[in-house]
Amino acid sequence: MKRHLKPLLSGLFVAAILMVTPAGHLLPIKAEDAAYEEQLLQQQADNAAALASLNDEIAAYQAQNNSISVRLEELKQQQMASEAEYESFMQELEVARTALDDALSAYQAAVEEVNNKQAEYEDRIVALFPYRQTSTLQILLESDGLSGFFTNMRLMEYITAEDNEALEALQAAAETAELSRQAAEEATAEAQAYYDHAETMLEQINNNVAVTQTDLESVEGALLNRSGAYDDALAQQNEIQASLDTYYTQVESEKQESIRQSSLAASAAAAQSESESAALAEKQAQEAAESQQQAQQAAEAAAAADTEAATEAQAQAEAPETAAAAAGTEAAAATEPTAAPAAPTTSGSESMITPIASGYTITSQYGSRVHPITGAVESFHYGTDFAAAFGTPIRAVLSGTVITASMQYPNQNYTSSKSGYGNYVVIQHPNGMTTTYAHMKYVAVSAGQSVSQGDYIGDVGSTGASTGAHCHLEVSINGSTVNPMNYIN
Repeated sequence: MKRHLKPLLSGLFVAAILMVTPAGHLLPIKAEDAAYEEQLLQQQADNAAALASLNDEIAAYQAQNNSISVRLEELKQQQMASEAEYESFMQELEVARTALDDALSAYQAAVEEVNNKQAEYEDRIVALFPYRQTSTLQILLESDGLSGFFTNMRLMEYITAEDNEALEALQAAAETAELSRQAAEEATAEAQAYYDHAETMLEQINNNVAVTQTDLESVEGALLNRSGAYDDALAQQNEIQASLDTYYTQVESEKQESIRQSSLAASAAAAQSESESAALAEKQAQEAAESQQQAQQAAEAAAAADTEAATEAQAQAEAPETAAAAAGTEAAAATEPTAAPAAPTTSGSESMITPIASGYTITSQYGSRVHPITGAVESFHYGTDFAAAFGTPIRAVLSGTVITASMQYPNQNYTSSKSGYGNYVVIQHPNGMTTTYAHMKYVAVSAGQSVSQGDYIGDVGSTGASTGAHCHLEVSINGSTVNPMNYIN
């Protein structure tokens, strides 16, 4: 953008110099100046559209960012809950594994005890086997009497019963240990399943958190990129606005300088005309004095001739003498000089009137305002706008001489180029005052033409840098603008 603005700005000042003639008359804005302004306005419009588009993108990314942030927060809450559940299942698994180890140890001890008792039982069986093969008679014979016989018989039965009970108890303990082992294995397997499920869920949530975090970083990157692009576009928009402000300031400065030069030229012409009039009056007075002197000399000569004739004809009759005297008097009266006429004077005491007779509305006063086209807040309005319908007659606010009558766009309400005054008229008045009538549809006067106050000079339009039908009235005194409303009666 900066590369495009520099050559355009450099061309602005060259074009502005060409807008004023050596005589100081304001020239129409040239095509290259209008093209420069149109290019800036087009860049401004394009950049405004780009800013609006970027703003929409930023809003969309911001909404997406907010949505992903909410989702990420939900996943992190799930992650915390899953981690707590995972820790709980891991503790349960450790407890189950410990119980399984204890059950396995008890089971192994019970089996080992059963095996040992089984071996002892088998040894006693082997030891008692010979006795079991001995007949009752033989046991009786080998016993110490009948009492010993009964004792041996009860002892053999007791040993056999005790061994059977012990073996049955051990087998019951082994079976209980087996059941405990199976229960511990089932509890461990169940705890392992819960643990595995919690681990899988935690891994899945962690993956979702990672993916969502990546999405969020991607959206934040895009948001940062679009925000940077928006800042760049906004900076470019400010540069374009600054260039437009510079352009309009330069155009206004050149116009004011042109008006000042025109005013000075008109004042010089008026002074020269006044000097020439004074010289002519002096010449006429001198010629009148010479004529008067010649007439006086002729009268004196005629009087002397009459006196001489009267002396020579003294002897003649009184009537011829009276007639001669009357003739001499009549000749003197005929040759008496007359006074020269006085030069006319110009009066500058008339009050200024509005440029539109009636049916108008003042839409913008003289002074600071928001520019209606560029939107510049600190824009200065150098005149007063009188809004009226297209084609409404415009009249001269004071008597004077037209020094500029520019009609680039004859009979057009609007122009495609929003530059300068469009069709306009500048009138020179006494005391260094000029009035400018801008944005006209039609110009009815020409440069050099004298107009009286209230004379028709053209029609209301909206040509040049205008947003609606109106007459822009500017008043300048010695090249400096003043508030027109201070002079309108």
